[in-house]
Amino acid sequence: MVCKEDKMTERSRLEINIRRLLGQCELLAKEDLTRDWKLEAYIDSVQDMIEKLQTSPAKPCRDVMVKYIRRVEFLKGVLNTKKLENPVERAVAAQMLPTNMPNESTDGPSIATQIQQKTTAKYGKEIRNELFQTSIGTDEGMRHRLLNTNGQSEDLDGLLKYNRNAQEKIAENMILMTRGLKENALVASEIIKKDVVSLEKSDKMTDHNTTKLKAESLKLDEHNKSPWRCWLWMIVAFVIVVFLRKVKVVRALYKYTAQHSDELSFEEGDLLYVYDSGQSSVSNRLQARCGNKKGWIPANYVEEQVEEIVLPLHEAARRGNISFLREGLSSGVSGTGLDSAGNTPLYWAARAGHEDCVKLLLEIPNPAVNAQNKMGDTPLHVAASHGYLSIVNLLLEAGSDTTLRNNSGSTAEELACDSIIKNAIQMSQQQYNATTVYGYNEEDYNDESD
Repeated sequence: MVCKEDKMTERSRLEINIRRLLGQCELLAKEDLTRDWKLEAYIDSVQDMIEKLQTSPAKPCRDVMVKYIRRVEFLKGVLNTKKLENPVERAVAAQMLPTNMPNESTDGPSIATQIQQKTTAKYGKEIRNELFQTSIGTDEGMRHRLLNTNGQSEDLDGLLKYNRNAQEKIAENMILMTRGLKENALVASEIIKKDVVSLEKSDKMTDHNTTKLKAESLKLDEHNKSPWRCWLWMIVAFVIVVFLRKVKVVRALYKYTAQHSDELSFEEGDLLYVYDSGQSSVSNRLQARCGNKKGWIPANYVEEQVEEIVLPLHEAARRGNISFLREGLSSGVSGTGLDSAGNTPLYWAARAGHEDCVKLLLEIPNPAVNAQNKMGDTPLHVAASHGYLSIVNLLLEAGSDTTLRNNSGSTAEELACDSIIKNAIQMSQQQYNATTVYGYNEEDYNDESD
């Protein structure tokens, strides 16, 4: 985050004194340094005050502190340049003073630039005076022959020596920069190696996932080749029939005598199968069945004078009432309805061990042998866990899926309490695998042409 100095920012008293004293020092440095001996003492004081400001809780942001420190270093450089004995060294040092210092005013060059220009001009004039033997009070425009050649050679040697030292410093800086680049290159190399390792792991995972995806695609193709589509259309047709012809099972609370020739008479306590579909010549009538008789009954009688039997086939399958179960199925009651727990009548018949009810429910179209309740259990799960071998065999012959798992992650084979039942499930799974993988069935072995 870059800190911008705002003129409206509140400054501490110490910072205000530092800014004033820095300005005074820069004005003194701009004048003749030989006339004012206080500059060095002022600079030392400013440096001490900056050190206190750095530890103060009210110190400014880092960029402002750096500006103050750079201004102090510039002033110290000006003083150090003045202390050099050789005028050539002073001139070169003055030229090397930094000029990119922060400017308090936006008008004209910064005071650091002015100081550097004035100092450079002053020391350049000293060199010119020394070379041309020009002194104060003589004509500055007149050139004098330099009589002391030894002094000139010494000055040139000093200048060459200073340049050589500067080049050595530059070379050292370049070596340091090269070392830094080498270290950065090593760090970048380590990072690249780690990235390469990560990419290799990603490639391996991609290959593994691709292999699994191919295997799943082959399984999907095998399922697509199976006759599931025919069963799907049968399920759709059955659902359409069920929803278009809903049957309500009720018990008559009062006797009713037919008022028209097409109406149905029944006694108190008789079971009525009331259909939602059907049209009557007389309004407000519903088609119903009582035993083997069919006819029409008033709609208001069904609404007010009957007791509805909820899920009649579930109760009949659970109790083993085969006659009532057969009567309900023949009357059009759905044999695959679900109760509140998601159970079908076939589930209750398998759970209770009523083999005759299981056979009857398996005869209906799409008996939903693989329907899972809210716990994930199928009729095969519950029959295997209760040890009903005959019912397990009936469900396996009807096409029960032995690989389905319930919410606990268990298959019917894992829940089986009898080793005979486990063997029956394993044999059924092996036969299924042989049929789906190799495509052979009994007709292939009984072909008369072989």
